Amino acid sequence: MKYIPLRVGSQGAQPATRSASPQAAEEEAYQMFFEALKGYKQVNRDVMVPFKWKVPHSSPWPEVMHGYELGEVCTAVRSEGR
Repeated sequence: MKYIPLRVGSQGAQPATRSASPQAAEEEAYQMFFEALKGYKQVNRDVMVPFKWKVPHSSPWPEVMHGYELGEVCTAVRSEGR
């Protein structure tokens, strides 16, 4: 599955608009991934995120991250070697 960059704003996480520069969209996607991974590590004390794991719709997770498919993104990152 191809990772879709997200735009984070007052309306929550949404696909990045085409008007955003590719670099800006990539940076926003990375920030969402990194913050979600840091939160996962705080809760689980590791970064071995299962493939099907999604950010839950509950505290301590910020609303903007609810439903974020962190497991799929981590798998993609591992397989691409980035």
